Amino acid sequence: MLILQPAPRCRIARASHFLEDARPQGAVCAWPALRPSADPPPWLCAGLLFLLLLAVGCTSSDAPRRHTVDAPLVPFNELFALEDTIRLDPSILIGQVTFLDVNQEGHLLVSDMIGKSIYRFSASGEYVMTYSVSECLPDEKDFTPMASRFIDGDRILTMNIGGPFVVFDAAGNCLAASRRLSETFISFCAKDDSLHMLPISGLPSGVSVAVYSAALERLGETRVEDPEFRELNLGRYGHPGRTLECFNDGPYYTYLGIEDAIPVRANAETVRALPPFFVKRKQDLRPNLPLMEAVAEIRAYPRTIAVFGIDSLTRMIRYKGLRDKWHSDTQIAVGLSVVSNISRFPARSTLFPGHPVAAGYGYLYNLGDNEPLADGEVGNPVITRYRFIPPTNSDE
Repeated sequence: MLILQPAPRCRIARASHFLEDARPQGAVCAWPALRPSADPPPWLCAGLLFLLLLAVGCTSSDAPRRHTVDAPLVPFNELFALEDTIRLDPSILIGQVTFLDVNQEGHLLVSDMIGKSIYRFSASGEYVMTYSVSECLPDEKDFTPMASRFIDGDRILTMNIGGPFVVFDAAGNCLAASRRLSETFISFCAKDDSLHMLPISGLPSGVSVAVYSAALERLGETRVEDPEFRELNLGRYGHPGRTLECFNDGPYYTYLGIEDAIPVRANAETVRALPPFFVKRKQDLRPNLPLMEAVAEIRAYPRTIAVFGIDSLTRMIRYKGLRDKWHSDTQIAVGLSVVSNISRFPARSTLFPGHPVAAGYGYLYNLGDNEPLADGEVGNPVITRYRFIPPTNSDE
């Protein structure tokens, strides 16, 4: 059983901002300038040695090491190829898809906000079954699933922001349930035998990713960075359920206002990718703004709303609210950047006039328009699946 603990931190001072270049980042240590002496006293030599050792400790491997690379813009079909179109069984009418997840077999797990249900479909769209939270928690008849995911093989976890959380087996039997966990969580992902959960950001006490077992028992937590733009992130969640994703090298999380996702492991050496359509905001959202002014300030810059796992070591970031220059006359595009966690290929970005809602096992899933049925009624949204094409190093 894996229990994550906070990474060691420098005991003197820790840099509060990371420079966006290739220089190693560490803590800031300083001492007064000392005049050279032909015969420095022994206590001075010892003191200097002690201070030098502290300085070395402050720039040790405990500190995050990051550098930023450009993610050049390429056509969408250079990164993704259309694989197939999935039409969900029309005998199950879905009100509104709030979340979509996939497993290794390509099965689809649909969270329906209006129908307040969790449906499972086969890879080709046939209805498999419905998972009912009210059977696990009878008092929760109005449960609205904000995110439902496959965990640890074929088990399923569903949640609403603030709770409840319910774990099912593949057949729909209740394995664990909680009306409320210790904090208000907005996203979760599964790695090995553990569930990693990201709470709301901007809390005075700071942000920690909590670790739970599949039985919803708390195992520990890992302290992560506070959002750079606290007011912007306070009570705003990006895409609920998608601000945290697990990979082979651990979980990554993202906040509104940053250009890429951040590894939970504080001492991880990582690349931060910068797409050309991302413009960093100059200041935080002003507090206590009237609603319409707040909306205008939020929309003044692109928002990083989700991190997806295309495969176990490839992350994809989704951006919303791009400036007009990136849209066509007829279509509004979302921004996507694709980054290898281990620098297996160069980072790339693209524009897509669709609604990417899920990724996994080498594919991207887009939520399309509702399908018109033969009897004139409107059916379920069509899902298109795209195969990922890893970029090459030919232009590096």
